[in-house]
Order: sequence, then structure tokens, then C-alpha cells
Amino acid sequence: MDDENIVRTIKCFKCGADVSESSRFCNSCGTSLFAICPFCGKKLDGGSRYCSFCGKELSSAPKPPAEDFVYVDATGTALKGFFICTHQVTQEEYQNVMLKNPSSLNGLKSPVVDVTWYDCLEYCNKRSSIEGLKPCYRINGEDVTFDENSDGYRLPTEGEWVFAAIGGRRSHGYTYSGSNNIDAVAHYDGNSNSIQPVCTKKPNELGIYDMSGNVWEWCWDKYNSSSSDRVIRGGSWYNSDVKCCSVSYRCNCNPYPSRDYSIYGFRLARSVKN
Repeated sequence: MDDENIVRTIKCFKCGADVSESSRFCNSCGTSLFAICPFCGKKLDGGSRYCSFCGKELSSAPKPPAEDFVYVDATGTALKGFFICTHQVTQEEYQNVMLKNPSSLNGLKSPVVDVTWYDCLEYCNKRSSIEGLKPCYRINGEDVTFDENSDGYRLPTEGEWVFAAIGGRRSHGYTYSGSNNIDAVAHYDGNSNSIQPVCTKKPNELGIYDMSGNVWEWCWDKYNSSSSDRVIRGGSWYNSDVKCCSVSYRCNCNPYPSRDYSIYGFRLARSVKN
């Protein structure tokens, strides 16, 4: 049997009843069973102040800037902790900021598509300005500089994207983001014939949706030093080769795609400021 389908039980530390390991509350006495450490992802007894595994105070974790963002603790890696959105930018969100919807495949709750890499940066800057944040990018034609001191919206780096996709420090090592079963977490050629509304598949270990399938996601990084191509990750509804939707698969695209690009979208990240 697949490990992810095994139902495990724990005992309520207050009344001793057997409860599903995934339950937040005891069905018998209603006690909160555990807290989840925002740093290492370990489950702790309800009411815990400090993590018995990593030793950190639970309340010291940076608070996400909005309900649809999660904090990704990157302790022990070359990355700094960061915030990332739980869903791909939707057509509704894009239209509300840019006052237009470039998508050739319609659906307000579906990811915006037909966006170039530069379109994504423009959206990040404009939304940052609207919300009173400092824009991340200085754009001069095709030359872009990134302000690391900005608190605004931005594209995730490739390293951040991959770390979030695998589930961060809570990773179970799945092939796809959140499961070894692609149909559980991804919209791809085997189960979809177009883009789909976001957050309709199973999330990964961090509560992030669609990091496998639906649309390829633009990242900040160049694909390599000798090309202007940018990294894209995650695969899309159009891909029949399932490896494209794996968290390990790396691909590239010109920042101004010349072919049909109804398979490209993006999600937002933000830096953690002390």
C-alpha cells in the first residue's frame, strides 16, 4: 500500500481516545491535539510553546502577509526564509490590478495565461504600489534589476520554487508536489484539456496548490549564463509527458515567447523583512 494512503492513529493526550493522526481535535473530548511547528513541520502536543524537535519558539515565526501566503522556513539550506502564495495568480487577480485579462483560455478563478516574463514583473510592481509596498523591480526596456531590500511582490527564485514545491522541511520526497500520484495533485494532459480553477487538487505538505501541472510557472532566474531564457517549472495542463510535472524537472522559455503561451503563468513570492 502507498505510504500516503495509510491511516495512522494517535492517542489523545488528555482522554486517551484513538484519533486519526491528521485530526486537529479529539472527537471524544474536543481537545486540540497538536500544534505544527512552522519551522520544522513537526507535530507537537496542543498548547506547546516551544518545539521539542528544533527548540524554536512557535510564536517567533514570521507571519504571512495574507491568508493565501505561507511562510517557508529554509533553515539548514542556502536559502533565506520566504513567503509564497498558495495558488497561481488568477485571471481575476491579474485583471483587478492590470485592468485587462490577456488570457486566451478564460476562467476568472483559473490561472492567468498568455503572460510573458516581463508581464509578471510589471504585475508584481503595480500590485506592490497599489498596496503601499516597495516594488522589487526596476525595469528599463529588457534590462531588469532586483532590489533585494524591497518588501513588495516578486517572482520566486528557482531555488525557492523548488524548495516550496517539494514541501520544504516537511517534505515526504514525493515525485510530484504533494503526492506520488499525479492525478491527486496535478492538472495535465491525462486528466484535463485546458486550464482549471486553482486549488481544486490536493495541496502539498506546505498547503500550496498546483505546483505540479495546470500552468508552467515563471521563475526569476536565467536558465543558464549564456542564454536570455528564463526558468519555468511545474508543467502544465498541456503536457502528456508526466515527468514535466515532477518537482525535479527543469525547463526554459524565452521571456517573450514567440509561440502560443497559454500554458505559462506565475505565482507570487515575498521576502521576509526583519
